[in-house]
Amino acid sequence: SRPAVSWLPVRFAASYERCGFPPLDDWLARAYVLGLRQVELPWSVLPGHTPEVLRAVSRRLDRHGLGVSAINCATQFAG
Repeated sequence: SRPAVSWLPVRFAASYERCGFPPLDDWLARAYVLGLRQVELPWSVLPGHTPEVLRAVSRRLDRHGLGVSAINCATQFAG
């Protein structure tokens, strides 16, 4: 079987943490267009951490046919 590739768009993560752009849906749509099946999500880019918000993020992932390989809790990214 082929290995699954995951994507963490670090280029967007710092911008997202500062100003909320680009929206999470853009990340997911780009991953889908690239043909990826998994994304890595920084904890800090999630729009909230309540069960309701996390279920909504799960629905977004499902809409794009994506899974989550890891949730990253790093507080900063090297640039």
